[in-house]
Amino acid sequence: MHYAWNNTAVRLVSFVPENMKLPGGALIVVSVILIGGFSSPESQDNTRDNRAISLFGLAVIIFSVWATSRDRKAVKWHTVIVGMFVQFIVALFVLRSGAGYDIFSFVSELARDLLGFADQGTAFLTAATVPKLGWFLVTVLPISKLRYPETEETLTTGRCVIPDDDEHRAANSLHAFANGAWLGLKIAGMILSTLLCIIAFLGLANGLLTWWGRYLNINDPPLTVELIVGYICYPIAFLLGVPRNGDLLKVAQLLGTKLIANEFVAYTALQTDPAYADLSPRSRLIATYALCGFANIGSLGTQIGVLSQIAPSRSGDVSRLAVSALIAGALSTLTSASIAGLLVTDQAAYFTPSAASS
Repeated sequence: MHYAWNNTAVRLVSFVPENMKLPGGALIVVSVILIGGFSSPESQDNTRDNRAISLFGLAVIIFSVWATSRDRKAVKWHTVIVGMFVQFIVALFVLRSGAGYDIFSFVSELARDLLGFADQGTAFLTAATVPKLGWFLVTVLPISKLRYPETEETLTTGRCVIPDDDEHRAANSLHAFANGAWLGLKIAGMILSTLLCIIAFLGLANGLLTWWGRYLNINDPPLTVELIVGYICYPIAFLLGVPRNGDLLKVAQLLGTKLIANEFVAYTALQTDPAYADLSPRSRLIATYALCGFANIGSLGTQIGVLSQIAPSRSGDVSRLAVSALIAGALSTLTSASIAGLLVTDQAAYFTPSAASS
């Protein structure tokens, strides 16, 4: 594969003038997105007008990330362009071909089986019914490179360098196993304590807003952080390509629920809440992709807890970048939703009737 790449693509690119490589690559990516997104026939509410809005929303997201970048001059556009190209090609392969869908479905099933082995340990430490509760305790490259571009040479630039760590070097496999278990316990404790503080603070904010909302006669629904963020997400739902048939506010409220609570709460509402039972297939598809990610207020606790334990000396940097990483993660899932809105034409085939509609 490496030999074929070096003797085809690399040689072809070598004939392109240096000052034309970047704009030429961008032109190719834009052309592929336009052809892949608009060449298929229209179906139901997946019209070319709606796809155009999804494409425009994708451009707005990329521009917004660049405009708020820590250092716009340091952005490596080659990495961004290649990342967007790979994301779209993978989406095209998975969403437009049966082979791609089957391959990724098979990999997903294997991953679920692997995670399922943890249920045995959970049942031993707690009860046999706990794993059945479905708790989960423990595409972003282009966005992250735009939002926070690297300005210094990293340890892994062009090579892999693992610094020596004699202090934590394991004497044998049993010692390494014990070290890993202890590190996992410290990470879990840090996550739980941080989540407790963040969620408690969010509850305080909702209590104050609800109290204030009573004086403003905002009672149904009550004034909460989720409600406010849901209305803020209204233009985002439009830019993702959600049809203008009454679904915009509903999808926006799901986005607000996901960002403030978590994706599990939002998915549960999407499936069981009667308010979302009449969402169009396109709206449901876009919402499914837009909610698929860990970018929420609670995940800040997970992020800070995990990374602070893995790299204690960088805990200050982790805390300073936590909100920026949250924004980048949320925007990356929105780009996936936009691309899904561009490519999926038989969206109704992806869903079974929800509990709310039955």
